[in-house]
Amino acid sequence: MVTVHTDLDDAAGVANYTLDSDPGPVYHLAYLKFENTSDETRTLLMKYWQMVPGDPYDESYVNKFILQAPSWDRELSHALSGMKASYDAQADTEKHEVTLVIRLEKQ
Repeated sequence: MVTVHTDLDDAAGVANYTLDSDPGPVYHLAYLKFENTSDETRTLLMKYWQMVPGDPYDESYVNKFILQAPSWDRELSHALSGMKASYDAQADTEKHEVTLVIRLEKQ
C-alpha cells in the first residue's frame, strides 16, 4: 500500500510530496513438487533448481526455470522434449508461505 502526503507552501508556490509504502509481507517457498515425471527427470530438475524452502518466493524465477531448464543438460533436454510445463502456486496467507507444484504433461 502506498500513501501520498502533500505539503503545500502557498507563499512559495511549492508543493512537496512524500510517499510512505508498506509492501506487505514477504512470502517464502514452503515446498516444491514436480509431478508427472520419472524419478530420474525429477532428480535432474532438482539438481538445477536453486530456490530452496525458506527462500523468498520469486515467481519470475519459476517462469525462467521452466523456459530455460531444457537448455542446461542434454539428458534433461531429452526428458523434457515434447513436454509442457505448468505450475500451481498456493499461498498460505497466515504463514506467508507458498507451496509450488510444477506439472509436466505430454503435448
